[in-house]
Amino acid sequence: MEKSIFLAGSGGHGIQVAGKILVTAENTDTQNATYSPRYGVEKRGGLSSCYIVLSSGKIGNPRKDRSDIVVLMEPKCYAQFKDSVKEGGCLIINSSLIRPEDETADSIRRIPLPISDTVAELGNPKVISTVLIGILAGIPGLFEDTERIKDSMLSLLAKKPELLELNKKAYEIGKDLAAEYFNR
Repeated sequence: MEKSIFLAGSGGHGIQVAGKILVTAENTDTQNATYSPRYGVEKRGGLSSCYIVLSSGKIGNPRKDRSDIVVLMEPKCYAQFKDSVKEGGCLIINSSLIRPEDETADSIRRIPLPISDTVAELGNPKVISTVLIGILAGIPGLFEDTERIKDSMLSLLAKKPELLELNKKAYEIGKDLAAEYFNR
């Protein structure tokens, strides 16, 4: 079974870090994963997005027109990509920054989560990718082993040992944010 994820935000939202960590964790003997980054023409602060595909079989084109999970971190991304969710999929929006006045299709699950506010409460913007990874890990059935994701994330972020405990906390908070929504 194949699952596709699309993440989009501005530079500094941790999109590329999150994508790389997820793919590293999910490439196993029984699971394939691809990561395809996409950048805007601007330098710092421009559009940053990536496509992630998870599959137990071979993966063709990693860039999908519509994805199972779409995470949008800021208003420009919302305007551009809000309709790129597959029927029956999930659209996760950073409700700290996005205040949509329009509604998306009824055939998708719309999940507003205060991602930027959560990161601000943690006191360090560097953990935004960790909160994002935690949110994705908290989606029931998306990943086979969320502990593997956490371990991979902590291993890849180990070069900043001063942030280790904060990253652990950020991951759990992100996971709890998603679980809170999905357990309603």
